[in-house]
Amino acid sequence: MRFKYIFSVSLLIFLASCGFGEPSITIVLESIAPYNTSKTPIYMMGNFNEWNPKDENYRLNWLGGEKFGLKLEISESFADSVIEYKYTRGSLENVEVAKDGTDIRNRKLPYLKKSLTALDQIGSWEKIELDSNTSSILETYERK
Repeated sequence: MRFKYIFSVSLLIFLASCGFGEPSITIVLESIAPYNTSKTPIYMMGNFNEWNPKDENYRLNWLGGEKFGLKLEISESFADSVIEYKYTRGSLENVEVAKDGTDIRNRKLPYLKKSLTALDQIGSWEKIELDSNTSSILETYERK
């Protein structure tokens, strides 16, 4: 299982660095809020998709464990500019926030016509809807 995870992350980073076609941005979420499960979709919204919180083209892929990833193909119109983005669970009411629940600024990446990899972490979500599975995960987290 650990080998599969390491292989998945390595392959994603390798493909991003190969330089085939247009430059791209590889996003790897290294850590997510503890009550998010692999079954909960995570999306990116930003100035590259008109801040659409549930754009299936920007749904992250589960890589195993707490890791998610996505390779972004960014339009040439963004060359020499800044990509701004945030993570969501599919709606503007379910956007990422800091661990203490406060708002965070948009994430920013320079886009200079070359491929790059960003390693991000999510502290928490603005709105948390608990089901029975999520409640037990949250209880375990709160006991630590």
